[in-house]
Amino acid sequence: FYECSSLTSVDLSRIKKMDTGVFWHTPLTSVEWPAAVTEIPANTFWGCHQLTTIKGIPSQPGAWDNITKIGANAFNECTALTTIKLPAELKTIDTQAFRTCTSLATVDYGAKLETIGDGAFMSTGALKKFFFKGSVKTLGANAFQESGLTCVHLKGDMTIGKEAFMMCTGLKYVEIPATSSASQPLNNVSEGMFAGCTSLPFITLPASITAIKANAFNGCAALKYVNILADSPATLAANAFDNTPKDIYVKASKLSAYQANAAWNALNLKDTYERTLTTKYATMTHDFPVEFVTANGREAMTAYVGKSTYKVTQPTKVQKILKMTKVNAIAANEGVILAGTPNTTYTYRIAETAATKLTDNKVMPVREDTLLYQTKADGKSNWTLQPDYKLHLSENAKTIYCGRAYIHEQNEAGVQGAKSVSFALELDDNPATAGINTVEGNKKDNDNVYYTLSGVRVINPTERGIYIKNGRKVIIR
Repeated sequence: FYECSSLTSVDLSRIKKMDTGVFWHTPLTSVEWPAAVTEIPANTFWGCHQLTTIKGIPSQPGAWDNITKIGANAFNECTALTTIKLPAELKTIDTQAFRTCTSLATVDYGAKLETIGDGAFMSTGALKKFFFKGSVKTLGANAFQESGLTCVHLKGDMTIGKEAFMMCTGLKYVEIPATSSASQPLNNVSEGMFAGCTSLPFITLPASITAIKANAFNGCAALKYVNILADSPATLAANAFDNTPKDIYVKASKLSAYQANAAWNALNLKDTYERTLTTKYATMTHDFPVEFVTANGREAMTAYVGKSTYKVTQPTKVQKILKMTKVNAIAANEGVILAGTPNTTYTYRIAETAATKLTDNKVMPVREDTLLYQTKADGKSNWTLQPDYKLHLSENAKTIYCGRAYIHEQNEAGVQGAKSVSFALELDDNPATAGINTVEGNKKDNDNVYYTLSGVRVINPTERGIYIKNGRKVIIR
């Protein structure tokens, strides 16, 4: 049926076998696939620009889901296809199977997919996310070249071909796992893997990476921060970081080892991050472990986690307090609130030893630009730090950007409306602080007693300011 320009529908219910290119360049809009054919042959729907839907024949059990392979160029140039749920038994997506599917935004696949072939999703500009599940072992060369991916979460047991994400100009976040499979390790950044990813601002390379190949990050014009977690320098191709404005950050104890390596010493090596706070408070997270240290003649960044809350019921509102505990180090992907003097520069480093991630920290990390909603499925609310230094309920579908953090905590039932909820911070410089203090309006006065700095006794303070409660400072904002 090659180029049958009037063919808009087809009945495949009795088909037992199909050869290549059967419906190439036809105006089919939807297709129901037969159960007897368990492979979509090469070129089957190439250039079917009006195809929007493909699924199994409802009356045939296993139709569609029994397909194990999608052949080369099977859906190449299916420009109207916006979403596809791939067969449950699918193991292989062959070369350029979905190339130039320019409207394809959603790809859902099952637990058996193992191989994504060369150029399989090349030039799919609408495809913003693709999650590599546990079964995927092989990603071919140019697999997502020039796609619309904004974030990539790789797996430690993948083999990745060259230029797999080349020219993904919207790519902003890449996660390479810290652990790798011994039998099939992800131990290198392949040739040209992220070349031309002009929006990528940083990359963290775990200790499992032992080689960075030619042009791996060439032309990453926004790449300013490269975090290297390996104690020993990886094999580095001479042009791996050409045409990037990068600084290379390594552990302080390993800086001399990198400086002694000619290839690495040619780059701008550093062991200390310097950050200037523009506001009194800020939020932060990194995808590597951090220790807050004094360095380069500057003070250490002051960081807090929030492990518990208590509340103060006032006549017109409920004041909810997040107890902040000062920390000297955090695990990768741990959210913190920073405190300091505006326009002052502070320091921190890649931690020499990774801390254990907290299980009770209410400061949630943001590792990729995320639409935040007021309430999540667990019923808890999301609060963001605002310019007035208060925590405010997030606006629905408000974007919070990579590298920041927010508070995820239970709202107070029955107080919205006439009596509002406000959220404030209690900064506690004693790292041993733990537990939950509950302060209710119906408790006896002694449980709700605060003191001003001048010694005046206050019950349930409503005015902004600094108070003392149980020997600790409380800031009401």
